[in-house]
Amino acid sequence: MRKRLKDNSTSQHDAVAPAAHANEATSSADTLFDATPALTSIPSGIPASIPAHVPADPDVLHCWTKASMAQAAAYLADRDPELASLIKQHGVPEKLLAKGFTNMFNSLARSILSQQLAVKAASVIQGRFMALCQCEHVVTPEAVLPLHEDQMRGVGLSYAKARYILDLAKHFQSGELSDEKIATMDDDTLVEELTKVKGIGRWTVDMFAMFHLGRPDVFPLGDLAVRKGLQELYKLKAKPSVAEMDAIGDIWRPYRSLGSYYMWRIPTNNQQKSSKKKGVSTAAATADVTPVI
Repeated sequence: MRKRLKDNSTSQHDAVAPAAHANEATSSADTLFDATPALTSIPSGIPASIPAHVPADPDVLHCWTKASMAQAAAYLADRDPELASLIKQHGVPEKLLAKGFTNMFNSLARSILSQQLAVKAASVIQGRFMALCQCEHVVTPEAVLPLHEDQMRGVGLSYAKARYILDLAKHFQSGELSDEKIATMDDDTLVEELTKVKGIGRWTVDMFAMFHLGRPDVFPLGDLAVRKGLQELYKLKAKPSVAEMDAIGDIWRPYRSLGSYYMWRIPTNNQQKSSKKKGVSTAAATADVTPVI
């Protein structure tokens, strides 16, 4: 496998961070943050919604711009001939651009609520939950904290998810988390701080970082769909080990989010089978974690 890659990287392997919550549940990577209201972007691709006192600087926000993503695609196509054909076929995915740097609580609460649910079911429960909170578009910690678990259970959340969303609200209320802090955290700090919230594990942080914050160098080692994509792309006899994934990831640095995205574009046997399961999203069916219901 390594012979197919142009390996002139000198970076050291990062230690693999264990999931903070081993029983974290998941939903579709492609749809998890699509429910976030559309936000106007400036021409560079950086969203206009940025906390006060935070500059619209990709170096501060650790995010893609349209130009940097195009450069990354060219870089990966040159470094990895196997990946080059996927890049040519699917182009540069603007859906990896950041969605916004405000209303972070809303996005994280939606990700918890959607865990291990079919997309349609998640949408229905989200609507009921928003009505319970008396929020029209964006749910806030202030709207959630007065609620009791039984009230949240009454609109379709499990008791576990109710506790998780309440815990998230407490982290925002205390100031441990805020839009400004999350927007400017580096990737390692983001994982460390968000996984302190009950119900948020490494996979959810990786998806939030990739699809909502537009972070360029996220490598979701725990995502089975990515592992299956790597197996198909490199014609491996079995799903790659963490060490094998790290070897590929080193070649893709510092653009592992983009390389990982193309793995979701590769049809695999698991995806074909899961797509036949009525209403269940592919990534939810193939995520390599144990669901919490």
